[in-house]
Amino acid sequence: MNELRETEVLILDALKRMGTLEKEYKLLKTDLTESGNDKRVIHAMIDNFWNRIHVLKSVLENIETTKNLKQNNNETSITL
Repeated sequence: MNELRETEVLILDALKRMGTLEKEYKLLKTDLTESGNDKRVIHAMIDNFWNRIHVLKSVLENIETTKNLKQNNNETSITL
């Protein structure tokens, strides 16, 4: 699989995960209103944002890793 295709797969997976987190967040907003501002719901909302950050950091790291591996493989094949 080429680097561009691998990157596309990583991004598509991240977008799916972000979509799921967005759906969960919308439910949490409703829960917050209905619960009378329950702190547990607020903590769950904070966790949701942390999870989004984790997804984005993870995809960024994976893209960089893929790029570096591809670059290293190209350098190795050139020197051989």
